[in-house]
Amino acid sequence: MEAPRAFPERSLLIADDAYFIRHMIKRHVQDLRFGDIYEAENGVELLQQFALYHPDLVFMDIIMEQMNGLIALDRLLEKNPHARVIVVSAVDIPDLIRECVHMGAFEFIVKPFTQEKIIEAACNALS
Repeated sequence: MEAPRAFPERSLLIADDAYFIRHMIKRHVQDLRFGDIYEAENGVELLQQFALYHPDLVFMDIIMEQMNGLIALDRLLEKNPHARVIVVSAVDIPDLIRECVHMGAFEFIVKPFTQEKIIEAACNALS
């Protein structure tokens, strides 16, 4: 794999109820050198963090407490139709994947994921 691009002027929001997934995604994108990386544990925090920081890219889970990812994705894209969102979920159901992409998600990555897949998705979304 060629050396990844760097995004020091860009920001990233990672929303997942599992700390280890947030940490893993952060570790995987380390070489992309995002200027800022924010985290959210659920859909409510995702919407709050997005409104506060306006990140350039969002990685988000679908199954989360307080507000599931489908509702959060819908609300996020309703207010910010140009938001770049990559869904990262263990739910590998073709209809759900199609629904997320139809709603406006840039891509859907099925867990478990590789560093290469995370980097490729981030670079594609930000290019």
